[in-house]
Amino acid sequence: STLYNFVFWKLIRTYGSVASKELEKLVFEFNKEALGVKKDEPLWKKCITKISGSMAHAVGRLYVDKMFDPKAKKTVSKTFQAPDKCVSLTIPSK
Repeated sequence: STLYNFVFWKLIRTYGSVASKELEKLVFEFNKEALGVKKDEPLWKKCITKISGSMAHAVGRLYVDKMFDPKAKKTVSKTFQAPDKCVSLTIPSK
């Protein structure tokens, strides 16, 4: 059926390039012909792209935890709390 073919094709396009060498080669050949891709990305880069796309918030949190110093985290937290405080001061609660 059309729906089955669509779902299968979507899976191949999404995960084919990291599934197996044969599938990776087929996906690259398709991308080369259909999209004009000149060079295939290394496997590590494909994996990072897949993980970042499906787990963006978790990856972002890990990055902030590892790379930002505590002072920067505190400054950003204050910056984003300020609009909440302004809104709560201007809108009376019931």
